[in-house]
Amino acid sequence: VRAVREAAERHALEVVLFGHAGDGHLHCNLLPDVTQEGWESRVSGLLADVTDVVVRLGGTPSGEHGDGRLRAPLLPEVFGEEIMALFAMVKRAFDPHGILNPGIKLGSSPPVDHLKVGRLAAPIPADIALALRDIERNAGYAVSRLELV
Repeated sequence: VRAVREAAERHALEVVLFGHAGDGHLHCNLLPDVTQEGWESRVSGLLADVTDVVVRLGGTPSGEHGDGRLRAPLLPEVFGEEIMALFAMVKRAFDPHGILNPGIKLGSSPPVDHLKVGRLAAPIPADIALALRDIERNAGYAVSRLELV
């Protein structure tokens, strides 16, 4: 917790921390101001700093929902090249055409290149963006996202 707070302060980012104290599982939600210049590099820096601490403490940066676009480029530091090669073998065995969640577990592009916000994010039509915000505000998670389109 201290390392995350210190890294957030160093990188001038607001974070919300919560988790499961019993198993040492910490959630860290970043709240960057995406209208500020350089927010992506600050997020990348914080992510690198926190990953270094997590690995040094013997943990993993994986969430309870696994590794996604944000953490995939960090996994070689956590697991090493040998384990990453095994991950790639399993991926090829079950997804020989690379169509299932490409770049999710074995991605190598910078983490901030795949966020839902920022200069590289796919544009979302305004009406759909409003409907998604409504789902978030009102905890309407049972709403099918396909209904929005």
